[in-house]
Amino acid sequence: MFPMPISRYSFRFRRQFTFVNEFKEGIYIEKWYPKFIGSEGWTEEKTSDFLKDNEYGMGILYYNLFRTFDVMIITPKPYQKQRYGSIQRITSAMKSGVPVLVEAKGPAFEAFLDRYNYPCVYAVNGGKYRTLREALVSMQNVTMRVKCQEEGLRITEDFSPKFLIKKLLRTMG
Repeated sequence: MFPMPISRYSFRFRRQFTFVNEFKEGIYIEKWYPKFIGSEGWTEEKTSDFLKDNEYGMGILYYNLFRTFDVMIITPKPYQKQRYGSIQRITSAMKSGVPVLVEAKGPAFEAFLDRYNYPCVYAVNGGKYRTLREALVSMQNVTMRVKCQEEGLRITEDFSPKFLIKKLLRTMG
């Protein structure tokens, strides 16, 4: 299942915001997924069944959730995670094909964003990046959303199983 490209003609920026707070909702996706996916017949039981499915599992749930958004905003988790945090949340969102706006906060996120020269970045206080307000205004432009999508998909190639196995084999000699 591959991400569908953004249509330059039929895409409509909805100007409404949905905030999924992992700390508030809890770590069990089956508990909060039906609330955010809408009226597509999802129940906690149906979600639990998907989690047990070896072919789909949790990945398809997040993929479906991500595809309901026009743009995803990824912020680092607080405290220690900012320093040693994982960029897995960024790459997972990018892999879904949805344009991703990333907050440049903490050494882990900043190093990742700088390494890939990712254009869809903001910082709360601006600085060398745009502010959130400026970044959201730019995301109303279809060309910018397409650029974020294409760059995100290009970046995720470096995190594909095929690439990681090649890198491991090179490391092992």
